[in-house]
Amino acid sequence: MKKLVSSLIVCTALVSCFTACGKDASISVDNSEITTADSDAAVENGVGDIIIPAEDDEDASISVDNSEITTAASDAAVENGVGDIITPAEDDEDADLGSYRESSSGIKLYYNDEDVPTELMLALEKYFTSYSKHDYETYLTCLYPGYKENMEAYLQRDYQYGLDTSFETQCANLENNMGGSYKITRIRAVPVGTIDEFTPEEYLGETVDTEAEIKDFFSTYDSIFEKDYYSEVMSAVDKTEYLTFSVIAEDSDGEESMLISGFNILFVMQDGVYYTFG
Repeated sequence: MKKLVSSLIVCTALVSCFTACGKDASISVDNSEITTADSDAAVENGVGDIIIPAEDDEDASISVDNSEITTAASDAAVENGVGDIITPAEDDEDADLGSYRESSSGIKLYYNDEDVPTELMLALEKYFTSYSKHDYETYLTCLYPGYKENMEAYLQRDYQYGLDTSFETQCANLENNMGGSYKITRIRAVPVGTIDEFTPEEYLGETVDTEAEIKDFFSTYDSIFEKDYYSEVMSAVDKTEYLTFSVIAEDSDGEESMLISGFNILFVMQDGVYYTFG
């Protein structure tokens, strides 16, 4: 894999449980056959079948409630969505890209959760993976409520096709940029105006008026939707998040390259959910 400069464990826990079987003097058996069969099963499977002690068994008090473990693990996965921070070793080919977290889908996410909430980063991942997967239904869930209807009306009026066609056109454009099918491997995002080691030289020293840029972002929608869409959205949302992001993807040959670099995107939060436009 090519080294990407200035662009942007798994642990398996094995739990073994075993219990001793109580003796039953009223039953006569050939113990040598049982021992051999049990040994063969242990060698073949690694563990024996699940044994649930009777309520009056001396081992009943040490049984484990697997339902509680499963629920706790599932809740943690849903709540976090990403793994712990991973900092590559200095001699690692990814070292120049900095620290990252890996999402449940295996994408490396480069962000500071003090500036970009994890939920927002996962919303950005969901939005762009919908393009790579041609997943129109998932794409629609990323859009601000009402945006689809407004954009659909505009496209049908001026171009005689719908948002679904527009979406597929964008999917094709991204695939063309990658020379065919691809999968997203890394996403980096910072608030617009952030100055760090990845900031292009031409932007150093610039001061960004985020509020003015967001208003300018909506000016196009105000025009094509023929209404004050900016005020309509701002009066309904809880907060805005304006990000500069980059996306790295892997082509069909397994080579990584920059798919999108240094673009801005607006997200808004409404009722605890992040949405975007476009």
